[in-house]
Amino acid sequence: MTAFFLFLVLAFGVFNFLCAIVILRELSAEKNSTLTFDLRWHVFKNLGKYRDLTKAKHGRTGPAYYGYLVSFAFLLLAVVLLLDSLVK
Repeated sequence: MTAFFLFLVLAFGVFNFLCAIVILRELSAEKNSTLTFDLRWHVFKNLGKYRDLTKAKHGRTGPAYYGYLVSFAFLLLAVVLLLDSLVK
């Protein structure tokens, strides 16, 4: 079971990373005043900007916004389950 939870952590981590890349590309293409270094290390801080930007551009929130939030929540859950399986 530990291997399964480790696989889940890796899978959700990769998906979260890919969503972060999509968000950062969209924000950096917009030429906003935020530094690239700030964008890379503070994705959570810039989620609102991404949501507002995609809503203004396409009329709805971009899929990477929800993908990032959901994968982050499942990543945290998988880490807790992995740690629980290691303790037992």
